[in-house]
Formats: sequence, structure tokens, C-alpha cells
Amino acid sequence: MNQLRLITSLLTISDPPTNVLPQAIPKWKKSLLPQTQGNKILLLKRSDKVSSYQHHWGGITGSLEPNDKSFLQRALTDIKEKTGFSEHDLHFIRTGKPLKIKNNGVEGVVHPYLFKIITDPKKIKLDPEYSEVSFVEPQKINNYQIVPQLKDIIDRVYLPDKIHTGLYELQRDRSSGALEYTWKSLALLKVATEETPREKFDNLNKTFLYLLNIAHHISVIRPTMSTSIINNVSVILNEAKNFIDTRGSSLDHTAEFQESLSNSIKTYLDSAATVQKRINRNAIQHLFPMFDTNYVDQDSGIEADYNLSVITVSFSSTIFKLLLALCHAVHNSPKPYTLQVTILESRPLNEGALYLAQRLNDYISKNELRYFPNSQKPRIRITVITDSSVAYYLKTKKVTYCLLGADRVVGEDGSVVNKMGSACMAMAVNYYHEGEVPVFVVTQRDKIGEDEDEINMEENEASEVTSSYGQWWTRESDKFIEVRNVYFEKVDPRLISGYLMEDGLIGLEEMRKIWFTYKKARVIFDML
Repeated sequence: MNQLRLITSLLTISDPPTNVLPQAIPKWKKSLLPQTQGNKILLLKRSDKVSSYQHHWGGITGSLEPNDKSFLQRALTDIKEKTGFSEHDLHFIRTGKPLKIKNNGVEGVVHPYLFKIITDPKKIKLDPEYSEVSFVEPQKINNYQIVPQLKDIIDRVYLPDKIHTGLYELQRDRSSGALEYTWKSLALLKVATEETPREKFDNLNKTFLYLLNIAHHISVIRPTMSTSIINNVSVILNEAKNFIDTRGSSLDHTAEFQESLSNSIKTYLDSAATVQKRINRNAIQHLFPMFDTNYVDQDSGIEADYNLSVITVSFSSTIFKLLLALCHAVHNSPKPYTLQVTILESRPLNEGALYLAQRLNDYISKNELRYFPNSQKPRIRITVITDSSVAYYLKTKKVTYCLLGADRVVGEDGSVVNKMGSACMAMAVNYYHEGEVPVFVVTQRDKIGEDEDEINMEENEASEVTSSYGQWWTRESDKFIEVRNVYFEKVDPRLISGYLMEDGLIGLEEMRKIWFTYKKARVIFDML
């Protein structure tokens, strides 16, 4: 049986108009969500020139053709042919998980897309396939004679306004480490759970699919930072599905279901502090055993080196909290230990300087950890260096450990996806210190996930880079210079000495087992 591969595009407007731009949106900005997704959806009435569903209202639908490079390209081609709107007239909002359909006995899938019109919507030029247009509020769609499953297609991509706003904020969040980002993402899912419109569904299975769809969009809004989110959401949603399978899908259980799901999310959020404490304890035991309460100092006859030095890059909330614990350990030690913390600034937004160095410095000052007791002699020092100077610094300075956070640890081979600059730092450490300075990844086990195509790492707006060029980057001819702003890169596992997590020092075999467990949980999204 032939399977249809259809694309349905939905176009929205804001009425009254908001943020309609007089000129084309730059390419980089089109990869970001607009602040609002619009409050009306364009419906097109099928004319008597089409072979099916004449005089029914629908979106812009076409089928994938052999020469199409992607579903998105086909969507844009169909929009141009059937409405006259070009790519420059639209702001891409999102795509959704493909939806299974049955059309005149033929099974297939629909790939839904949502765009916002950013030009005058009256410029629409209808193809003869359509006879009328109407911009309709989503809640009034049922007042129209619509094509089959249009409402389901709309629900895949047109989300509640509060969820869209939450996704908009998540996508633009540049200050949170991966752990904090996961907290914010789960908090948004908790909002969705607590505000699910009960009147919209006739059983809990449909309520569950509604939340599963929102969870999908939360999980993919920033793919490189999604691993922890997908892993935890998958576990939480499996628990929710087990609730329905055990208690039944009757709406009589709605309040209990929502409470159970909210509690599962809250349990994860509350457990984060305990996980961090376990990571700190394991890291101290393995890397700095002299500060472990169970450590027995054995006289080896070798003079102790009391000068500790760690180097890291960007901002990781896990590394930050480990450094807080380490600062306390150094300060409280009766022996004359000192600590040097060196941080790569992490251009272009300098998270290493602004989020890690400043926060760590403020904490040290507030808790009076900086100096030796009854002295003005510094015991803990912080140094920020430029990313490009890391080789020079490591060639001339002694370092005890190189510490890396992680946005993702690839479960199959142990490679690490982290902020740009991580690989250069790890390579410089290995090259100049010939393996004598260990590179440790300090992170949570829920960061273990699938591999990622390094070619398609998250890239953000060039203006983040060029803003530092000042008035010298305002010439008209500068627009012909391509400025790249790739945020993440992969660190080869051969550069890594070990992985410290809440379960201790993790080896590759154990990592693969953990990834297998999460991979099984992720199957829940196949229900969409």
C-alpha cells in the first residue's frame, strides 16, 4: 500500500497587528521563535477545482516530491504557489511530530508546520484550488466545515500562549547552564500539567497525548541542551502513562492524574540539590582526597604540593557548585592549601566571566573565604583568560585538573558536547602536559544521551559576536562578510580522563547501560 507523505502548513497573524516588520527578518533571527505565535490562523476554502473535500476549509497542503530536499522546502514551495507569500514574508515558528492519517483508504503521515505572516496579509494571492480565505481564532475552528483531522494538525503546532511564551524564553536563555535549563524546562511542563483545559478532552489518554506533545516541543527547543530534559521528561511521562494504565482513563481521575504528574516533576526538581551533593562528594573523594573526612594522610616522604589549580570553561552550574564546595574545603583545611581557579571567558557572551567568575568571587567575598586566617595573604584566586589564550596559559602555568561540564555525554563512546572552547582547552592540556594533567567531566547521569552531528551544532546570531566590534562594523560592505557564532562542539573521548557523576567515577560500559535505560524510556514519544 502506498503511503502518503503530506505537508500541511498553517499561517497565523496577530490581530491587531504586532511586530509586523517593514523589511525581511535576517536569516539568523528566523531560527528563533517570534515573541507571539499569532492569535488567528489562515483557513483556505477548497474550490470545486480540487478532487477531494470540495468547499471544505483547511491549511496549505501538498505532498513531498522526489526533487524536494526537505519537508520544510516543500512547505515553503507550496505556500508560495498557493498564497503568493514568499519565505521573506514569513517567520517560521515550529514543526511538529508527524501525524498519522487515513485519506480515502490510503494511509500516510502529515508533517505540520506553523509560520507567522510578517507582511500585510491582504497581499495574499490565491491559487485557483481555493475560493475563499478566513483568519480564524483557533477556538472557533469547529464553526467551519473543515477537512479531516485539521484540528489535530493544528494542535500539534499551535500551542497555548503561555507555553509558547515559555518556549520563547527558553530559546533565548543564554545565562543558564544545562542543569538550570532543565529545571526551567520541567517547570514549564509543570505549568502545562496544572493548566490543562479539562473541557478539551473526553478521557485521560487524550489529556496525556496533549501533554506529551507539549513535552516534545519543550525537549527540542534547543537540541544541543536537550539531553537532560528528554531523559527526565521521558521517565516522568512513563510514570504518568503507568498511572492511566493502572487507574483507568476516566476523567474522574483527572485531578489525581494532574497531581501525580506535578508531584513527579516536583520530585525531580527537589532531588537536584541531593544529586549535586553526591557529585561534590564523589569529586572531592576522587580528585581532592586530602579534603575527604575519611582520608588518612600517609607519610610518603615526598614533600606535599599545597598549591591546587583548576581550569574550566564557560559556566556550568555543576562545576560552579563543586567549586563552592572546594573553596570551603581549602579554607577549612589546617594545612596551607591554596586554590587557583582559571576560567576561559567563553565568547561571545562571556558566561565564564559574567556567570562563573563573578558569582564565585561574590560567594568567596560573602563567606570570607579569600584569605588565610588572620592574614591578608590570598588563599583563593580567580583568573579569567581569553579563550584564544588557553594554549599560552597552559604552556606557562601549572594546572592540577582540567574540569569540564557537559551539555551531553554520548552514551556510545563517551564524547562530550559542551560550550565552544572545551575541545581546545582539553587538547592544550593533553599536548602541553602530556597526559599528566587529567581532564575530568563533572556532570549528572541524565546528561548521557545520543550522538549529535557536529556539523549541525547550535548556531546563534552573528550580532552577539559583532557587537564587540563597535562602530567599526557599520559599513554597508560588511554585510558581505560571514560571521559565524557556533555555540557548542564535541570533545573527543581520548582527551578525557574520567567522568564524575552522582554514582561516582563512571566507565564507558556503565555509561552505555545508563544510556540504554534512558533510550527505552524515550520510546514514550512514539505514541505521538
